[in-house]
Amino acid sequence: WVAAIQGFVQYLVGRSDEGIENARRAIELDPDNFTAHWVHVSALAHAGRDDEALAAAEPALAMSGRHPMILTTIAAIHSDRGEQQKVETIRAELAERARSAFVGSGARACVAASAGDWPEAREFARIAADEHDPFMAFWKLRAWRPVWKDEECAAIIRGTSLFQGGR
Repeated sequence: WVAAIQGFVQYLVGRSDEGIENARRAIELDPDNFTAHWVHVSALAHAGRDDEALAAAEPALAMSGRHPMILTTIAAIHSDRGEQQKVETIRAELAERARSAFVGSGARACVAASAGDWPEAREFARIAADEHDPFMAFWKLRAWRPVWKDEECAAIIRGTSLFQGGR
């Protein structure tokens, strides 16, 4: 876990290669650690190594029951590639899961933004802010990049206590 968090911090401060390496090391130390896999996927995506991020997402999804924190990153990658049908598939999956299980509003905002559905992205961003969804604290992640494209969504994030510093 410590190696994963070290990797997380490293890639967030611009030391992507070191962050990716520490995430890989964390997986080697504990292959069943979800945090290590999530950081690995996130670090690769943050560095623009999308094919590697998508490949690394497969075991992370399998071990986590398709965790929304991984799915949001995948949706952002597919959105950037213009693969809207793949984004819509993830969006439908999360909407269906939300009928019977918890799916955070922040994750739903990210995927709606990846799909380009600004009214839905804004609504889920407002709900996430009102609920103090902890996923909003990760606003620097690739998963949140589509959300930042909309000024109203960006203002919602900036208005939360989870927003620390400039974008």
